[in-house]
Amino acid sequence: MHVIMDEQARMKAGEIMPEKYVGMDRFDARKAVVADIDALGLLEKTEDHKAAVPIGDRSGVVIEPMLTDQWYVDAKKLSVDAIAAMNAGHSPSAERSLPLVHSLTSPSAHSRESGNPVQNIKRAPEALTSSAGSPVEPGMSGGKGSGMTSDKGETRFIPPNWKKTWDQWMDDIQPWCISRQLWWGHRVPAWYGPALTKDGYMDVHAKNEVFVGETDADIISVAQQHYGEDVEVKLNVGVISVNASGPEGERATKITVSLIQDPDVLDTWFSSGLWPFATLGWPEDTEELARFYPTSTLVTAFDIIFFWVARMMMQGLHLTGKVPFKDVYIHALVLDEHGQKMSKSKGNVVDPLVLIDKYGADALRFSLAAQAAQGRNIRLSEPRIEGYRNFGTKLWNAAKFMEMNECAPDPDFDYTKCQLGYNLWAIAKVIETQKAVERAIKDYRFNDAADAIYKFAWGSFCGWYLELSKPILNGDNPEHISETRAAMAWVFDNILKILHPFMPFITEELWQKTATRKTDLIRAPWPEYDLGNANQSALQDIDWLIELVTSLRSARSEMNIPPSKKARLIIVGAEGETRERVELYYPSIAPLARIDGFEFADSIPDGSLQTIVDEATFALPLAGLIDLDAERARLSKETVKVEGEIKKIDGKLANKNFTDRAPAAVVEQEHTRRTAFTTELEKLTAALDNLPDV
Repeated sequence: MHVIMDEQARMKAGEIMPEKYVGMDRFDARKAVVADIDALGLLEKTEDHKAAVPIGDRSGVVIEPMLTDQWYVDAKKLSVDAIAAMNAGHSPSAERSLPLVHSLTSPSAHSRESGNPVQNIKRAPEALTSSAGSPVEPGMSGGKGSGMTSDKGETRFIPPNWKKTWDQWMDDIQPWCISRQLWWGHRVPAWYGPALTKDGYMDVHAKNEVFVGETDADIISVAQQHYGEDVEVKLNVGVISVNASGPEGERATKITVSLIQDPDVLDTWFSSGLWPFATLGWPEDTEELARFYPTSTLVTAFDIIFFWVARMMMQGLHLTGKVPFKDVYIHALVLDEHGQKMSKSKGNVVDPLVLIDKYGADALRFSLAAQAAQGRNIRLSEPRIEGYRNFGTKLWNAAKFMEMNECAPDPDFDYTKCQLGYNLWAIAKVIETQKAVERAIKDYRFNDAADAIYKFAWGSFCGWYLELSKPILNGDNPEHISETRAAMAWVFDNILKILHPFMPFITEELWQKTATRKTDLIRAPWPEYDLGNANQSALQDIDWLIELVTSLRSARSEMNIPPSKKARLIIVGAEGETRERVELYYPSIAPLARIDGFEFADSIPDGSLQTIVDEATFALPLAGLIDLDAERARLSKETVKVEGEIKKIDGKLANKNFTDRAPAAVVEQEHTRRTAFTTELEKLTAALDNLPDV
């Protein structure tokens, strides 16, 4: 193989290079060659050929392929422990015995250009090889001989399906080229020195020697052993040279060799693979390394499973003897609202800074967490982010309501001693939410965690508890008022704690503004409570109350009864417990369900709206509430309209020209619209069927 260009793409002197072209730029040389062939009458024709030509990102010029000596890692050997650790992490049995991994050993010699062996290299990269393929002396290995991978730890992917991607890469792993011709990075720890004759002079016909070591002292020591004690070794003198003198025909008496370091730097992924432990002071045995390594979790994207995750696993296991992390969480891709990957060429890139300026960092953060389901990508929808901004506003309004009603944290409050069912229910629900969020976070189900705290804070706390507490706070029982104020503040404080990982800014602000605190929220302990001995009867009472109010509201909504019109509640078939509940909680039922009085009866009045909760039937006489004929006409008109919309959509979807030519997002939108109209039609039909015949 002849090399005809130098590193500046100029013609290089050699056996096959005419002197005329030596030093000529590649483009000029090509033109000159064609012109010379034409001048000799040997040119038949010239043709243009299309070819895939690499262009430098920074220089903008054509990159010419060039064979050069490079440094390689024997990745096959280095991958053994990493593969075993990942297999163990995904084993069905946590107690599974791991396969024995033999020690990684190799001959203690290396020459980049087939020179003499170099002995006793301290902590040299074990699997480092040159293009010649010779292995380097083993370095520091945490395995200490043949060790069980179980001693080195186990690692798993979350979600686990990414293990298949890992296996595809690792089972077919190739030698890893780690040398790069860049101006920055970790220098390759290799030095070059001259080959010497028996007399101690430079052998100009032999290849240079190469020495690998961790420090300058290591290099000098290794080179000294190679050249002999009578040879002085120097570093960093710029050129490879020999300074020798002595009687003619005898070995030189004073010999000095000058070594130069390889100008290449290590591959960026090689350097990045050292990150988990190098940042903690390795190779020194620092307190930070002992405390924080192995780390717990790596969060990264699927496209660098091999480039980074595998590198950290291989290097971490080889150099420290332990896996660098226990869990590898592969996060989702963030797509646009139509499910398309963001691209400047498509013009669908969403700038997060713009969204933060518009809706706040917490709203964007919560939106991402709420959609971070394992194995699913995130569709970044601006209306959804706006909705979570409104969630933050809801929390502010709740804090304002508490301030107006003098609800403040009480250091003497004992959540286990609450007597009122409303307060006991809210406390039990927030503890239940805390446990659900904690479980979901531990399982990396961030969307479930966000959903749990969102539903409780918005629905249970703001939607129900605050409303149920109003009659108490506006009442005249000082003990009930005092308990409710303290309980409400306690529940709200725990909402802030649970929500803090998802919305850190607004929760910290509310934490500081709602009371004088001993610590910032970020340093407050995670809530850990238990209501094992709670009054289950009281909890069930509130659940029953919520179910009843929800059913009555739904029935009123289906019949389009105006909120301003109240109805008398007729209860049929109620047994003792239900009767007690109605009488006890009527002050809360009345304003929430728009009820004006109640009575227990043996039969349901004609023309009544009915709903069943447990064993009892609850009826609302419709006389005076709505015009049944007008409502029937309205529902019929809406039904015809919705049926018409469904028919139009079905016509589009049945048209092959539309489904084949329209963008996928447009077709999907039509399917979504049809589903929505179908749901609406079902509700309208049910409402018509439920209208009483009067």
